[in-house]
Amino acid sequence: MKEFIDAAESFDEPLTRIVGSGLTWTGLRMFIFAHLHSDWLYYDDEVDVLKILVPSDDRCHKSPPGEVCTDCRKRGREPTGGEINPKTPTGERRVIEIPREYQCYYTGETRPLQLTEDLLGYFKVSNDYGRETFPVLAGALRERVEKIAARADDRMDGKFRRERGLTPKKVDWKDEPIPDVTPHDLRATLGTQMYRGEEGADDKASLEQIAAELGHKNIETTRKYADWTDEEVAGSGGRRAMK
Repeated sequence: MKEFIDAAESFDEPLTRIVGSGLTWTGLRMFIFAHLHSDWLYYDDEVDVLKILVPSDDRCHKSPPGEVCTDCRKRGREPTGGEINPKTPTGERRVIEIPREYQCYYTGETRPLQLTEDLLGYFKVSNDYGRETFPVLAGALRERVEKIAARADDRMDGKFRRERGLTPKKVDWKDEPIPDVTPHDLRATLGTQMYRGEEGADDKASLEQIAAELGHKNIETTRKYADWTDEEVAGSGGRRAMK
């Protein structure tokens, strides 16, 4: 995760930074993230925290009223409204707080996260700057994730590709995307990060808390993150055994 976030934040283009860090730290599904709107954002200046207030339902803002975007059309949304459903398990809006920093699980290092500044600077949270909605379709989100993963792989001298048996034959391999890294993988990253908890903390997120954060309706869907993490710790000899 550290290498992926560092790679995302190394891009000059703000949309790519937002896609990489945003998909990782919001846990939103790709279709919903592609419909992120300024009305969903709330900046609490008293505590310096940016929140995403994910509604239980909303209309598609990516196209003019009475029309739907390509993503909604593929899902069979009717032009009369173009409703989207973020799948909140309680049927109410979900509140996601954007962290200012995070802890690298294997090294214990606390690292800053620039996602708050990127979101505030990009979207029209005030009337002074920014945009109202995300001009990127869901398929393009995946392309950007693959692009970030390729840069992260380059920074680690091809570690991702070697582990996947994808060591390329071409000279220009560093510019080729890694096809099996997807936006949904980033939801899993957030789920396992929450389950692991922070180094030195007395508790970690419960399965119920993780389910609420990710919008899971079935707790069994959430349980796999605990299974993955427990297997990882057992296989590595303990927490942070692999650096």
